[in-house]
Amino acid sequence: MNELYRYLTLAVSNEWRRQGDRQREEDKAEFAAAVQSTGVAVHAYSLVGTRADADLLLWIVADELDSIRAWEARCAATRLWAQSSRPYAYLAARRPSPYLGSHSHSGGETERPAGPVADLPYLVVYPMTKKRSWYALPREERTRIMAAHFATGHRYPDIRIHTGYSFGIRSSSADPTSSGSRVPARDRRADAGLVHAPGGPLSRRVPRASGAVWHPRNGT
Repeated sequence: MNELYRYLTLAVSNEWRRQGDRQREEDKAEFAAAVQSTGVAVHAYSLVGTRADADLLLWIVADELDSIRAWEARCAATRLWAQSSRPYAYLAARRPSPYLGSHSHSGGETERPAGPVADLPYLVVYPMTKKRSWYALPREERTRIMAAHFATGHRYPDIRIHTGYSFGIRSSSADPTSSGSRVPARDRRADAGLVHAPGGPLSRRVPRASGAVWHPRNGT
């Protein structure tokens, strides 16, 4: 579990939308060719019709940061990239939770390859920042709280977790999750909600289809 996750949203400009059909088709073909580069796996999700500030989400999975940098440089050379903005971007390293210990179970995230699960229609990107008070707790107490957190997740076996840590990369950690929205609501009522702060908007996205909903988390 050493892959890197890059989550990148794109919002195309109104000027690009006013281009003729032929030009827009050429631009999309050029961008698609750049996206489908070797060295990274890229998964595209539509946000059209559900957000005013983003049209497309790209989930990039790679073994090396240099591969992501090279991929992004190729995309940045396209006309579509030049006529779009990137409202949200996250970078995280795939890691098992340090509180899992030797715990494992059939179908757990450590047993699956990185990337979306084809039989699940939704992707939820859940950025989360731990407060400083969290790290002031004894490890035994943090382990107890996280055990309750994991137990909540186990009640929803149809939700596939892809945990990524941004500690040392950016100021928050990203905890992307597939297929569902009930876990965050229940988890906020547990002890873990007392020491987790929102790291950004809670993002629900539908792959390659009708769009998704993105709700900011309120409070702590």
